Amino acid sequence: MIRLLLFSALAIVILSCENQPKEYVPGMAFERQIKEEISSLNNSLRKESYLLYINRLDKEPRIQEEKVLENFGYESEEYKTIKEKISRTDIENLLRVEYYLEKHGYPDADSISGLAVVTPIFILQHSPSYEKRVPYFDMIYKAYLDKDIEADLLVIYLDGLHQLKFNEFLKIDGPYQPIEKVDVLLEKLELKK
Repeated sequence: MIRLLLFSALAIVILSCENQPKEYVPGMAFERQIKEEISSLNNSLRKESYLLYINRLDKEPRIQEEKVLENFGYESEEYKTIKEKISRTDIENLLRVEYYLEKHGYPDADSISGLAVVTPIFILQHSPSYEKRVPYFDMIYKAYLDKDIEADLLVIYLDGLHQLKFNEFLKIDGPYQPIEKVDVLLEKLELKK
């Protein structure tokens, strides 16, 4: 009898796991390729081009998503497929940005254009994990202090951290300047200045 119960429980666990969507994890070959790509970025033009490439990769499936929704709706297989593609793209781009930041640091606005400079923050915003985002705070805050990014972009990054940590966006009564919200978010998140 106990064997039958154990076998039944095991069968239920196995069958339920088969129906769960498996989270995509890039393989070692992909990670090696990304590291090689990033190591080859030996001047500002190549760095900018690579960041713009990441930005383009990020936008393409999101543009497709709008068309799929218009034509097929939320409940369609087509929508499920595009959401999986977006998720996969987010995971791959997060790796690209993590390796980029690790190797080259935050992009310098004096040598790289505006869209390329903001790309790392936009990609980090797709990470659903506070623990994945917060390690880049010092680097992003330094970019803000060095005037490589504006206060409103830092607010986007910090608001994302706040939402992940407290499950809500920070609300400030009345009009405010982005720099004021930066100060409030830094205090609330207990991040050093």
